[in-house]
Amino acid sequence: MAPDVYMLIADPAMGAIAASHWIGRSGVRDRVGEVLQRAPDHERIGYLAWGGVTADELTRICEAHHDGGLTPIEVERLAVDFPCDRFWWAIWIDY
Repeated sequence: MAPDVYMLIADPAMGAIAASHWIGRSGVRDRVGEVLQRAPDHERIGYLAWGGVTADELTRICEAHHDGGLTPIEVERLAVDFPCDRFWWAIWIDY
């Protein structure tokens, strides 16, 4: 079974999820490691997660998106609506 890669934007002030999108599968998983170049913040069997992801990092990761997955252009729009200095951006992989 191929892993799924997702992004999440949370609003700490409201304690709510502001946005969540599927990005892609295996190729995107490889791209996450290439771009972030750090160990996951949370890891357990079948789950990896990185917090504190920037809009620039997510844009570079989304260059490897799958059909129907979040695109770099959509990330640019999200960065305007949910700036990283106020919202918490994360990526997780479910496999």
